[in-house]
Amino acid sequence: MAANSAPVANPDSPLLAEVATGDALGDLRAEASERRDAGQAVRAASPNVGEIRVGFVQVSGATASLSVCRVDDSVVYELATGNVANATVATQNYTLELALVDGQWMVSGVTQVQRWEGVAGCALADADFPY
Repeated sequence: MAANSAPVANPDSPLLAEVATGDALGDLRAEASERRDAGQAVRAASPNVGEIRVGFVQVSGATASLSVCRVDDSVVYELATGNVANATVATQNYTLELALVDGQWMVSGVTQVQRWEGVAGCALADADFPY
């Protein structure tokens, strides 16, 4: 979120390299580049209903896999005018691949499993959602 926020989206933000590596880092940088080039930024919704929940974790040596449920209510807006470009709330179920890099777990891959409009799907399941 910070790399895509005002005053300008920053694909070179060191924050990205603190949490992601490999293809995942490349994807995050590409997303920030697209936002910067479009003159857009992202901010939290108000009121905020966004959340991230982890359903399961599998660890094998220096790699791990997580099932993640994310309610995304972030607002994409035009920096020059403040006009909202997208304020859609969506729920996504992802599989995150992690790699242990220099003693720190970093996201190395992201696969979207399912997507729902609004607060739905895995967000409505029990805390240990079965995804």
